[in-house]
Order: sequence, then C-alpha cells, then structure tokens
Amino acid sequence: MRDFLFFSILPCGQQRLAPVVRQPYRAIDLHFKMLLLQNARIDQRQYEAIRQRRTQLFHQVKSQGRPSRSISVHKPDVSIQTDAFQRRRAVMRQQRIRHGKRGIHPVIGCEIYVCENMDDRSAANGMRAMNHLILLCETQEGYQNLTKLVSEGWTRGFYYRPRVDMATLKKYSKGLIASSACLSGKLDRLLLDGNFESACAHAREMESIFGKGHYFVEIMDHDLEDEKRVVPLLVQVSRETGIPLLATNDCHYLRREDADAQEVLMCIQTGKTLDDTNRMRMETRELYVKSEDEMRRVFPEYADAIERTEEVAKRCHVDFVFGETKLPRFPTEAGETSEQMFRRLCEKGLTERYQPVTPEARDRMEYEIGVISKMGYVDYFLIVWDFINYARSHGIVVGPGRGSGAGSIVAYC
Repeated sequence: MRDFLFFSILPCGQQRLAPVVRQPYRAIDLHFKMLLLQNARIDQRQYEAIRQRRTQLFHQVKSQGRPSRSISVHKPDVSIQTDAFQRRRAVMRQQRIRHGKRGIHPVIGCEIYVCENMDDRSAANGMRAMNHLILLCETQEGYQNLTKLVSEGWTRGFYYRPRVDMATLKKYSKGLIASSACLSGKLDRLLLDGNFESACAHAREMESIFGKGHYFVEIMDHDLEDEKRVVPLLVQVSRETGIPLLATNDCHYLRREDADAQEVLMCIQTGKTLDDTNRMRMETRELYVKSEDEMRRVFPEYADAIERTEEVAKRCHVDFVFGETKLPRFPTEAGETSEQMFRRLCEKGLTERYQPVTPEARDRMEYEIGVISKMGYVDYFLIVWDFINYARSHGIVVGPGRGSGAGSIVAYC
C-alpha cells in the first residue's frame, strides 16, 4: 500500500492560444521514487539529494508551459515520507507549496491493494488475488477514511502486502475518489481474462460504493501489449456503464533517459546485474513525466479523459493544521479524567518506589506532572504506560527507553 502526495502546478497569469478551448492534463498516477532503493532508510545528505531531485521535477513540469500537473510520492517506495521525520517534513512542505511561489496544489491519495477477504491468509488469497485501486482524498473526511483504510490494511489485512476488502472499502468510502488503476487493477484483469460482463458489473459495484462521479475507468498506454488490448475494452466498459474515463500515465522517473538509471536501481534492489537475462525489468521506457501534448498524442481520441484529470484534481482539498497535538484520548473509568488517572498512577508509583517519599522526589514529580499537563501529553504518557504495563504483565521484555521522557521520575513511577 503506497502513500501518494500529488501536487498540481498552477502557474499564475499563463495564457494559451489555441484554436479550441482545452482543459489541462494532470498526471494522477505519477510514482516519483527519487531514484532510491525501495524500503531503504535515508539520512540528511540523501534527503537533500531527494529535495534537489524533486526541485528538478517542479522546474521541468513548469517549463512545459502547462497550467497544471500532479506529482505523487509513494510508500513503501523510498521518498521523503520514508519515516516519521521525513513524513512530517513532507506534510509541512505541503502547506508551504500550496501558497508558495510554485503555486502547487497537493492532492493526497494512495494506491491500495484490494482482496476478497482481508482476514483470509490462505495461498488462494495471495499475491495474484490482490488488485490495485487508486484512492484520492476529496475532503478532510476522505483523508480520515483513507488513514483508516491504510491502518486496517497494515494491522489487520497484511498478507504479503497490506490489503483491504470490499466490505472495508464500503465502510470508509465517503470523501474519496477512486479510479480503476493499472493492469493490476481488477477491472483490467477481468477484461484481459475475457470477462466483459463481469468487468461491467465490477465497475458498477465500485461506483455504487464511492458514489456517482467518484469512480473512474482509468486508461493508460505505455506501449505495452496488454494495455493496447485492454484500452479499447475499458472504453467499452465506460460506454456501457456511463462511468467516465480518466487518462493517466504511470511515472517512475523524471525523463525518458532516466529509464536506464531505473534499471540499475532495480538490479541493486533485487541483487542482480544488467547482464542477467532473467532479472526483473521494466518492459517499457514510457514511465516518465509526460507533458500534456505528449498525453494528447498518446490518446488523441480521448481528449475528455485527459481533461478530466484537471476536474478531479480541482475537487481534492485537504489541509493540515499544525501547532495542535494529534493524540488519541486514553479511555478512562467513568467519572475520572485522564489527568486524574495520570496523577493517581504517579502517586501510586511514587509511594511504591520511594519509601519514605522525600520532598525532593515529590517536588520533582509535581513539576513533571505540571509540564506534561501543560504540553498536552497526559494521554500520550497513559498510552505508553498501557502497552508497557501489558508487556511486563505478560512476560515481554521492556527496554530502558531513551530521551528526557524515559529519564523522568513520572516514567520511573
């Protein structure tokens, strides 16, 4: 399950002279890996290299003279979202770039894996049984639902990959826009297997889950044989069901010439060499950031599907508020607040650890409780206490911890 961070570039004051009025194209399916190893952890020096690479991307798409563009950053692909530190920097940058000189409108989304039953971990429900699906956050509620879907996939549905099923999609579908994804999407697979009626039924089911105007039939053409076969069938599904088309280009690198670097990356990732005839490889050199004109040459008869990407991107608005503590509330007994429970546990631990309780110990505890309460971290300490208490009561070894919090008398008690 891969986290997206799309950006749409909107240069101000740009004019286009053309014989017909055209809506711009936004790349809804851009996988920007920054040319780093999948699942690697990056340091500050590597992060700066990523930042420079991303800046090159912004400059390139703006130099194409197009009034809109989208960029996605995926996880588990290595990106500025690799760990919590990088993820927060990415989100903070999302706020700056929205109103910054680059005029970029971020669209948050995720490519997820969908299976029949996320609780089934049998061989029959393995990799082949997982289908891709693109989800974009149209609203704040959609973002909250997407985080729930991703969490469910990693914690409950993980089997080879984080997965969700249709029942879970129905539960958390509000505020999301979905598209049928690539050749690994269920719609494409049904069509390639010759099941046109089943494909139409699946498309209608997806539209019923997300709502009319919130599900799209996605078409791609990277000069692959299967895509040449499936695109006309996808168009037929769209006409049969009335579900609109959405033209996208799957992008894994910045320029066409970067395809060679991508091959080297995959060799490093899989422990192979370029001379290995049996190594995993990309079957096309078309997975780069294409301009609007290039997309129109790819799909000359489907201008509406290209222009629809602009409409979809404009519908997506998610904002992040900073300066507020984002922590779940710890459940307490009726009539007791989290602050009262926190103090009760501290008092109990203090009398057990210190016999007798010295004035120095009590003063330090009172000071620490005051600081923790003022900063709004009472629930955080209760959450940490809860899983550490569970571990110790079940014979699970707990380490000493680190940092100022672990060295506090409150944590000791």
